[in-house]
Amino acid sequence: MTNSESDIQEIIKYVQKLEKRVKKLESKDTIILKSVPKDIQPKPLKFSPEKLIDIYNDVPSILEEYVVEVSITAQSWRSHSEDKTIVEKSIGGNYWIILLENLDEKKYYLLPNQSKKLRISRLRSLNNMFKIQGEKDTNNDNYIIIKPALLNMIPSGKEWEIIEKGILYLGKTSPTQKLTTELEKLTENQETMPSSLQGLLNVLEKLNKNNNELKIKLNSLEKRIQKLEPEEIKWVELYHLEPEKFATLGGGNTKLKLTETTINKLLQSSTKDIYLEADSLGQYLLKQGEKGLYLFPDPLGIFDKNSLILTRLANLFITHGEIPIASLGKDIKVIKPAKLKKINNNQWSLLESGEINF
Repeated sequence: MTNSESDIQEIIKYVQKLEKRVKKLESKDTIILKSVPKDIQPKPLKFSPEKLIDIYNDVPSILEEYVVEVSITAQSWRSHSEDKTIVEKSIGGNYWIILLENLDEKKYYLLPNQSKKLRISRLRSLNNMFKIQGEKDTNNDNYIIIKPALLNMIPSGKEWEIIEKGILYLGKTSPTQKLTTELEKLTENQETMPSSLQGLLNVLEKLNKNNNELKIKLNSLEKRIQKLEPEEIKWVELYHLEPEKFATLGGGNTKLKLTETTINKLLQSSTKDIYLEADSLGQYLLKQGEKGLYLFPDPLGIFDKNSLILTRLANLFITHGEIPIASLGKDIKVIKPAKLKKINNNQWSLLESGEINF
């Protein structure tokens, strides 16, 4: 055999080895990890699952920019098994996937698609994603999310597997929310509030020792109930007695609004640094007192649900009662004004939350 023939034989052997490697890599038993396509990966949000639930139940439209629409895969649908459920991207799908990033942790959550009018009571795949509680009426399509479903992205980067079911409550209000709402009504009688809460807390602990959620909410309510200073009482009385003239009483006012930076931080993550700025179209009125700066909703302003949700997220005012779709400022019951600190001629920061009721 000549040298050239020997070289050809070596090349053939090398090519054969390469072919074997390619076949092995292409075999069904081998998983190739790929980068996740940008149009499939949802934009991350930096806040807690608890805040996600609050926003979803109150004003889900805020989340639409951060979701990927998905549906259950045909294979999972046909299998009728709840042990392994896979979802995939689907335009107009029945579910949303949302990515929360906190510290070094990333978690994918699944929720019903709120931009669609879903027939929740007839959505068969729902049982694969959620444990259903509440009023199991075949015609009942009102629901709230108590806990979102938890997912894992599978190696292909195009599908997700349900690893923990969420909890969905059929009906307008869960039992916990109903009880909390009734308790919050007691805030109108501030003299008896602490003792009443403690008495109720003792009864609830005897009935259900494991109900930590209610205990936390009750303790939180008790801590927030504080007696107002005489100056605060004066401003609150004027707010309710003369809403039409309130802006001009006591030497005028300054209209304020949340800064754009503060709003963006609230949507992306929780922040304790809340700033407001002067704006002639602002929804809040700043009143100068002898002992401080007090913030009120503008009694002549109109507040839609989104602006009221932002008010709550910013902790400008601790809100009691169900947030309405829209409200005139003068119809909002101010229990306590918020307190501010002046930063410069155009900006103020939040020192202490106020309280309002609907």
